Amino acid sequence: MNLIDKNRSAGLQLGGVERKRCREGQARLSMKEIGSKVIFNFEGTCQQVRMCDCIIFIEAEGGLLVVVVELKSRTVEAENVLKQLQSCTRVAERILAIVTKDCRDVKFGAVVLARRLHSTEHAMLSKTSLLFQGKKKFVLPKTYGSRGTVPLHELIPLFF
Repeated sequence: MNLIDKNRSAGLQLGGVERKRCREGQARLSMKEIGSKVIFNFEGTCQQVRMCDCIIFIEAEGGLLVVVVELKSRTVEAENVLKQLQSCTRVAERILAIVTKDCRDVKFGAVVLARRLHSTEHAMLSKTSLLFQGKKKFVLPKTYGSRGTVPLHELIPLFF
């Protein structure tokens, strides 16, 4: 069983729903250039906690890239979005706890993809960090404008 299959199994075990795309309304994250991956949605798995739209596990050179994604086609309320991203970050860590025996090199990214971002929301998102495996990781706020689609492979270098 390869690393992506192990992540798929662990994610499903934790109640995730596998998705083919990371898409919500007009907002889409294109993954045409991305190889082996699995995408999960955990909305509805915990009624007290709102979750982000997608958690993506991508097999990378010698390791794994985990990306938590919140897609917004309407108003972005940074405080709520950050709570959603942090909830998904915890779920991603739980999945990794099941499979990391086989993967030592794990990289992490968090992205908010929105049609428009008010400057105060953008500032709050980009200055706030999430805690992933005990390390602070910053959120990448990105607008998609009228196109609706942003290629994930263009965002990955911005995480590191």
